[in-house]
Amino acid sequence: MKYTLTTSIGLEINLIDLDQSTFMEIRAARDNLFEALYIEQKFDLLIYNYLEYEQDLLSIASQHMIQNIYGATNSIRDLNNINRRIANLLSSCRMYLDQSIHHLNNIYGKNNSISKKVNSLKSEFYDNSFEYRMMDAMRNYVQHRGFAIHKMYDEKKKVDNGGQEEWQHVLTPFLRIPSIDEGQKLKKVILKEVEESQIQNELWDIKPIIRKYIDKICKINNEIRQLTREDIDAWDKLFVKYFGTVSKNLNFSLYNQPYSIQFSEKTDDDQIINLFYISMEVINTRKYLRNINSRVFDLDRSFVSNQIFTDTQP
Repeated sequence: MKYTLTTSIGLEINLIDLDQSTFMEIRAARDNLFEALYIEQKFDLLIYNYLEYEQDLLSIASQHMIQNIYGATNSIRDLNNINRRIANLLSSCRMYLDQSIHHLNNIYGKNNSISKKVNSLKSEFYDNSFEYRMMDAMRNYVQHRGFAIHKMYDEKKKVDNGGQEEWQHVLTPFLRIPSIDEGQKLKKVILKEVEESQIQNELWDIKPIIRKYIDKICKINNEIRQLTREDIDAWDKLFVKYFGTVSKNLNFSLYNQPYSIQFSEKTDDDQIINLFYISMEVINTRKYLRNINSRVFDLDRSFVSNQIFTDTQP
């Protein structure tokens, strides 16, 4: 058998020979880098769904502040829009939580220690966070039973801003907690917690619940990054080395690097039986997603406001 490395454009000159063990090591590293990319892509999808939900709350509140658009039609449209955002968010959360373990198992094999640590953290959050349990159960309720949000309230109240009286506009979507009788798709343990809580209202402000839930998922993603960092860095360096090897052997200039490189396994009479490639875009995209989503933390203690600071005014 022959094992070779070249660019993906099919050059058949100056091929770089590899031994079998190196070829298998490269293939495993390539597969693992794709799995790591998939985890970051699904986390990015989750974050953008959350971002769109928060942006729509601010957009609707701003529109209500500026325009006279009150009425049944507009209210229903706003309600449906927020319910759509929440349904998308909860679906992407479940996809990330389930499939991230699947990708880790593809890298490290079933019953690996890293997947066990991540599952242990998920269980810890489920046991210790009511918000995590509530949103986990609400995802099933939204999929099988009905909408999460049944009412939104546009609150307008006077606030003091450095001695100046101003009007504050806040849009609040309310989570309707179903009764035991109608909550067949919501876990009874969650309904029991609600009944035993000090909050007797049927409608709960969903904003702090969602923020605490997403904050926990961000902590899970950070744990995955920490547990896999050393291995991923090693796989990155392996391919950076081989990109450099191809550039040197095939006389690429500094400004004309190969877009991708390919590896092939051939029989002694040059019949290809195994072929795969990788581009630097796989590595760069993962690093980009990791970087732009690296500031997501303390969501349960953060909010956005366009309030004017009076001490900065002339």
